[in-house]
Amino acid sequence: MTTWLGLVGLNGCGQQEIHAIERQPAPALVSPDRGRVQVRDGNLLTDKGTRLRGATFGVDANPSVPLDQALFDEMAEQAGLNAFHVYLENHSDETGVNVAQADLLVELTSRAGMYLMIGIGGGDLNGTYDIDKVRSFWDFYAPRYAKRSHVLYEIQNQPELTCDTAWPATTLAMESEIYTKIRAVAPDTHVAMFSFHATPTGAVLSDALDAMAGVVDWSKASVAFHGKTNCVASKDLLDVLALTRGRGVASVVSEVYGPPASDTDVFERARIGWFNFHWIVQDRDFSVFRRQNDTATVTWCPDFGTWPEDAARCTAP
Repeated sequence: MTTWLGLVGLNGCGQQEIHAIERQPAPALVSPDRGRVQVRDGNLLTDKGTRLRGATFGVDANPSVPLDQALFDEMAEQAGLNAFHVYLENHSDETGVNVAQADLLVELTSRAGMYLMIGIGGGDLNGTYDIDKVRSFWDFYAPRYAKRSHVLYEIQNQPELTCDTAWPATTLAMESEIYTKIRAVAPDTHVAMFSFHATPTGAVLSDALDAMAGVVDWSKASVAFHGKTNCVASKDLLDVLALTRGRGVASVVSEVYGPPASDTDVFERARIGWFNFHWIVQDRDFSVFRRQNDTATVTWCPDFGTWPEDAARCTAP
């Protein structure tokens, strides 16, 4: 039997208490880590051929919020979700300060049969980045979970706040450099690139993809963007996805902001994976999540359970 570090909470001085917790053997029915995600015909799919559907949470902003197995089991078995997206640290954090939380999340998601996407949050520097932090973060974390097949990496959340003008060459160089750094120590880990703060225009996206030519292996990488319509209306999303899919490049919506199920429906109809930033951050009542989607008649084939459809009877994706 082994031990691992888990986050317990805050002590009387406002400091985090990290205790060694004895890890019990996993029940016989618990599966090992999920198989690597796959890019097929410009689509990002799980080992079951489904899309990533999950919640986004900022540990960097909420390091003491308790996250336990029951929560992840509920997401997987009752809320139709198969992934968790976490901003682990940001530029103001010493690299490695949240490693206990990261280790915990790797185990919680694995036991629940979910995927975990780990990335750097913007903190109070949204729209920019600290290159030293980005380098040190991935020097530390990229090799740590390289062999965990259910873990994905996201280079940096929204390093720029533009989606309709070309990104600076320096930012694109950062993406290229860090991708190469990650790939050197984690050759099989899927890497989410760019993390646009809204759906980018075709011209901006083409420019970014061209800058990665000869660097990025898109069979193990994808384009991430937030579910905002600042630059591209929802009705034009399919045109943007046609551009990436035409190049064999997959995309994923790394943040959906509001609780309305209509947002989810947009991405379900576009057949693209999504992570909702409302749940966990603002609301943990997944009965509300289910009710909103049922009311809006939004549905998908989950990896487990019987909601929103019966996983044993429905057809992926």
